Amino acid sequence: HSGDVVQNSDSRKEHRDVRPNKVILRCKRSPIKTSRVNMPPRCSSPVASAHSGDVVQTSVSRKEHVAEVEELDTLFQAVCPMIREYEMQNTKPDEVKVVEYKSPSDLASTIDLSVPDGEGSLDAFLNGCRDTLAYSVRTSHPRFMNQLYAGSNPTGQVTELLTSVLNSTVHTYAAGPVFSVVERSLIARVAEMIGHPNPSICDGVFAPGGSHANLTAVMTARSVAFPHVANEGWKPEDKPVLFASAHSHYSIRQAASIMGMGAANIVQVPVDSEGRMRGPALDAALDAAVRAGRRPLAVVAVAGTTVLGAYDPVDELVPVCRRHGVWLHVDGAWGGGVLFSDELRDPLLRGVAEADSFCFNPHKLLGMPLQCSMLMMMRDPDALTGATGFAAHSSTQGSKPTATNGEGVEESKGVRPGKPRRGLSSGCLLNGDGAAGSFVVDGGGVSPVDAGAPVSEAAEPAWSLEEQEANASQGQAAKSAEAEYLFHEEEEAGEEADLDLGRRSLQCGRKPDALKLWLAWKRHGTAGFARRVDRARALALRLADKVAVDPRFALVTGRPAGFCVCFYYIPPSLRAAASLQSGGAAVSDRGDGGQMTWEAQQRAAGKGPGTGGPVSRAVLARLGPVTARIYARLRRAGTAMINFSPLPDMGLPNFFRAVIMQPQLLAADLDFILNEIDRLGQDL
Repeated sequence: HSGDVVQNSDSRKEHRDVRPNKVILRCKRSPIKTSRVNMPPRCSSPVASAHSGDVVQTSVSRKEHVAEVEELDTLFQAVCPMIREYEMQNTKPDEVKVVEYKSPSDLASTIDLSVPDGEGSLDAFLNGCRDTLAYSVRTSHPRFMNQLYAGSNPTGQVTELLTSVLNSTVHTYAAGPVFSVVERSLIARVAEMIGHPNPSICDGVFAPGGSHANLTAVMTARSVAFPHVANEGWKPEDKPVLFASAHSHYSIRQAASIMGMGAANIVQVPVDSEGRMRGPALDAALDAAVRAGRRPLAVVAVAGTTVLGAYDPVDELVPVCRRHGVWLHVDGAWGGGVLFSDELRDPLLRGVAEADSFCFNPHKLLGMPLQCSMLMMMRDPDALTGATGFAAHSSTQGSKPTATNGEGVEESKGVRPGKPRRGLSSGCLLNGDGAAGSFVVDGGGVSPVDAGAPVSEAAEPAWSLEEQEANASQGQAAKSAEAEYLFHEEEEAGEEADLDLGRRSLQCGRKPDALKLWLAWKRHGTAGFARRVDRARALALRLADKVAVDPRFALVTGRPAGFCVCFYYIPPSLRAAASLQSGGAAVSDRGDGGQMTWEAQQRAAGKGPGTGGPVSRAVLARLGPVTARIYARLRRAGTAMINFSPLPDMGLPNFFRAVIMQPQLLAADLDFILNEIDRLGQDL
């Protein structure tokens, strides 16, 4: 990782060369003419000639439409140079700030926020564009390390324009044929990369961000474990409980609230010193909940926590979840992009193929424009057991086992054996063929069970014929939520029916975000994405190593597993009291070359929490406010953006979190960040 790409600290040639604007600028007055290539021939059918009637005669030449095309040409000519200049400025971080900071009131008075009651003008539009570029945060700036995204890929930018021109959605194949087949192909491709033993049975959907993907995943898990809830609501005897890492994303709490179970019914499983939820801790939490009469709904693990960037060992968690028969979702919104790295995929995502669901955001590590998020459903239905909660219909208890034939398919009288819906059941979201929790069509039921799998002690007998008939009736009633003005099953029998992707989503209008990933993948290939991820990882380790040997700083944890480098700045006034030599980078004796955490360093010196050392505790408490003040000064200076966070569960006040994923980042920028923090904190 010390190769030429990282060593090249005095060149931003890559940033200049990857921008697409030079090509666009060569399209003088009529870039739209390129659309003649491979375009369909002019329609001369009777349908076209029918438009020559009286109603359309008032606009035979379609001058208004032509004028719109000409305006697009005019806008390109005016805006493309503006965008190119903006991007070129980002290659000069010593001259251009990350943000020209203004207070909200100053910004409101600087920008003309008014909108005209009468006619508008091109000049007003262009001035608005200039102001937006001038006063927005430059996420493509090399010293932007504030969020879990940075800049965007040029191919993604162009694709956003393309999707805006097409201006369609992905609810039905009829409305978005190309978008639909692209999305399904990417779901299958990613399933292969994950290493799923049978990718063809995997399902999935693109979502507008990781929070939405997490919500969809836990709602699906709810409809598996509590299939009656979508129709009938929660019952007093349900007593659901959701398990998540103590460092899980706040969207999990939001999901619990949205589902009506309440955030108070989330068990936050403690993490280890590296921020990981471990198998024994999860096992103990699940055992305690079951003993208390609670019913587990799902477990949410994390592949790349928001603050420390930690990866839960999914391979440890899978057998625990199987033993308890509970859905396992892996939130890889931030760190799941390591899927594209041969070096990082196995150590960090090991076991993910055995999870029930997994999400990751290409708009983070892969650089797609916001938003682009994938949710994968990966459990082979043939391997599911009655104890995992898969049920045929909404009013049945998810824990009921079913009688099966030798192939694990339900054989109860009156139920048609058939093919289950894969993973992300439309019924789970109440947008599909039956009631919530239905995995089969036509009112039939399939409940695949592994005959050798253990069955919960609380499991009840298999569904009776009467129950099945009642469920079928409820399934037909649930079709009122089917939106028959969109999904015309009678007319779409055949392969189109499975491409009405609106059935798999909580959204109706949904942007074709898959197109961004598809076209960028075509442009850069898997190898190109891998280089981006591996380079970010190399720079994260480089920054961590710099911090470890710098007496002005101290790492919060050891060398990061992913792409977040967390550290404290120790101002001159506190360095003597901190008593940390070489930046507090005492190497642990674990044999892995990692650094001790702050707490471990202090305990080793007899000063950490739990050792009765008042100096260490006092210094640590004072570093929190120091961090927050420097962050505010950085924002106002505009020279860099790097966020901060506390970790109360680990007893850690505010510390800096540098997110290393910016493709334009060079080694010199890492030195600048550390020196700039020191400059702004000298007097604290």
